Amino acid sequence: MRTGTHHTPETRLAIRLKRLEKSMPPAEFARFQASSGALKWCPARKQLFPVAEFQKNRRSWDGLYSRGKACNAVAANRWHPGKAQDPEYREQKNQRTREWREANKGEKLSRASRIYHLKKHYGITLAILRRAVKYLEQDRRLNAAISERPKLASRWDSAVTTKGDAA
Repeated sequence: MRTGTHHTPETRLAIRLKRLEKSMPPAEFARFQASSGALKWCPARKQLFPVAEFQKNRRSWDGLYSRGKACNAVAANRWHPGKAQDPEYREQKNQRTREWREANKGEKLSRASRIYHLKKHYGITLAILRRAVKYLEQDRRLNAAISERPKLASRWDSAVTTKGDAA
């Protein structure tokens, strides 16, 4: 669904459940509702499976891929038949990775790593981090300038101190 629609989260969930109900047999849907979220429908195998059978996917509404792990493996093998188990292919892929890392050492690799880390762990981009650092640096300089400024004794300061001393 598009973001910014007029539906509340509860309404969106109801819509998803309605679509799910239409896509599975009535007995399976009743079993799904009774499981309290412990089961999930796999459209590829047309069965309910435990949630542990599904890989995580932060972009989906329930945090899981729509197909189970076994179905994803079958689909991957369809696109890349036998490549994952082929030691020669794996060695070639590792060699390409080593060559790329060697060619892109330094700024490009560390920048890509930094961007990935920021996005994954903090949910921010490099531009946001740079802006925050700039503001913090300005704030630090301002605080340093204020603390180094000579204290000017005003009549108010001296009046407050003398009243406090007298009491």
